Amino acid sequence: MDLQIFLSNFKRIAALLIYLLPLALPVTVLEAQSSGLTVVAPPSVTITAMPASIPSGASTTLTVVAVNATQVIVTGADGSKYTLQATGGNQIVKPTKTTIYSVTATGSGGSVAATTTVTVTAITKPTVTITAKPPLIVIGSSSTLTVTATNASQVIITGTDGSRYVLPVIGGTQAVKPAKTTTYTAIATALGSGIGGYVTASVTVTVTVTANPLPTVSITAKPTSITSGASSTLTVVAVNSTQVIVTGTDGSKYTLSATGGTQIVKPTKTTTYTVTATGLGGSITATATVTVTANPPPTVTIAALPTSITSGASSTLTVIAVNATQVIVTGTDGSKYALSATGGTQVVSPTTTTTYTATATGLGGSITATAIVTVTANPPPAVTISAIPTSIPVGSSSILTIVATNATQVTVTGTDGSKYTLQATGGTQAVTPTATTTYTATATGPGGSITATSTVTVTPNPPPTVTITALPTSITSGGSSTLTVAAVNATKVIITGTDGSSYTLLASGGTQLVSPTVTTTYTATATGPGGTITANVTVTVTPNPAPTVSISANPTNIIAGNSSILTVVATNATQVTVTGNDGSTYDLSATGGTQSVS
Repeated sequence: MDLQIFLSNFKRIAALLIYLLPLALPVTVLEAQSSGLTVVAPPSVTITAMPASIPSGASTTLTVVAVNATQVIVTGADGSKYTLQATGGNQIVKPTKTTIYSVTATGSGGSVAATTTVTVTAITKPTVTITAKPPLIVIGSSSTLTVTATNASQVIITGTDGSRYVLPVIGGTQAVKPAKTTTYTAIATALGSGIGGYVTASVTVTVTVTANPLPTVSITAKPTSITSGASSTLTVVAVNSTQVIVTGTDGSKYTLSATGGTQIVKPTKTTTYTVTATGLGGSITATATVTVTANPPPTVTIAALPTSITSGASSTLTVIAVNATQVIVTGTDGSKYALSATGGTQVVSPTTTTTYTATATGLGGSITATAIVTVTANPPPAVTISAIPTSIPVGSSSILTIVATNATQVTVTGTDGSKYTLQATGGTQAVTPTATTTYTATATGPGGSITATSTVTVTPNPPPTVTITALPTSITSGGSSTLTVAAVNATKVIITGTDGSSYTLLASGGTQLVSPTVTTTYTATATGPGGTITANVTVTVTPNPAPTVSISANPTNIIAGNSSILTVVATNATQVTVTGNDGSTYDLSATGGTQSVS
């Protein structure tokens, strides 16, 4: 009797748990079965959109993955609804605005939901313009179409005469030669596979058949105003003519080519030139006047740079003349120089203070200007010398820097017998003394001589240092280790192994990959001006370890039609295979992995 009461109470408690546990523990549900209680896993679901952002009119694919579900439904905030398989699947959607999609997976273990958002962006419509230049042509001539497009994936031009041209997506130019009046239409197709549609623009090229056209002509004079004795250039441009003649009011006459040309004229008084262009279509004239003015008086300036020099130095005279035919410079020291009619420059080296007079003579008369060059005594030279670095090891170099002023010669001599000649302003000189040396810089100029000294101290070469490490220090047979060597004050670095191997590295060391078959000691030897030093490291080689493997199932108990995840962890393995007593076989990676089984 007590047992029956216990079983009756137990069934009541179990029924209560079946009702309450889905509310309190969403991760598990207890089902009462005749043989006892079985734990049923709740469903899980994910949803993604690819792409997550689309232009208006485009589509995207929703991907749903569901586990432990018997029904999967996707609903959109735009009112759309889709029923997928119990394991999920793909659904192509084409929303017209940004939409949130919710997926609900329902199974024996309850229901679960997930969401994703598809963003819809507006399409920028293309723009296009087309012009023709010229829009009116005679038969047999050409016109150039100019197209400008934006936001387009394709731009074409079609003509009512059946012509068709493909242009770059930003437009461009296209020469056309229609035989009759033709309307050209530019079509710009939108980006995004044409989702944004297309736009058009049109222009008409009118073709005419005309009789012989009237000639046209123009004439210009450059300059339009000249002084007596100067010249001007007439430029004539004629179209549709067979003869071009230029006549002047001064009685001059010139015959040019049928298209015009240039003609140099030198009138003595103000003259009007008339050009007559004659062609099959008739004659036409044009005029240009060249004004002749009296010769202006010349002007002149003279400047000296520098205005003060030392004895033996130079100054540059700069003369600028206008309206002159002759320019002469004379000095109070008896010097004389002839320059061009516009002036120029002249280098002078007076020994005493001298006044220079520039005389400019032209059709309008003569004029003068003066400049004085003051000559002073030569200043004494100055010199400095410095060494960087001031202390070097044997075999190294130092840079001597010499700065000299007022000098014509600079020499450097060392107490080790070395000698160097530099420029008059000094300069730099690399030196490599073998012992401590004092260098003397001597600067000589018109004002005398002066010296300066600097000492370079030579110290013995420091001994080299070297370190060597192995990473890892212990490897299995067939494995590798990286040797890292760091050397200082070395010119040569060599690694030798007790297995007979040998490697040469940079003077500063470096890395070396090694794969010894037995335990090997590697010795790094660093050699430099300061001597030789060694360092050792040992790479231990051990046999390959035996592989290990473990496997677990989650969950270990499933209902028919559901799945369990096998998790395999392997070490020291090159191949991992899972076989089931139901005949199934799975190949995993060498480190194991996971496998879903049903």
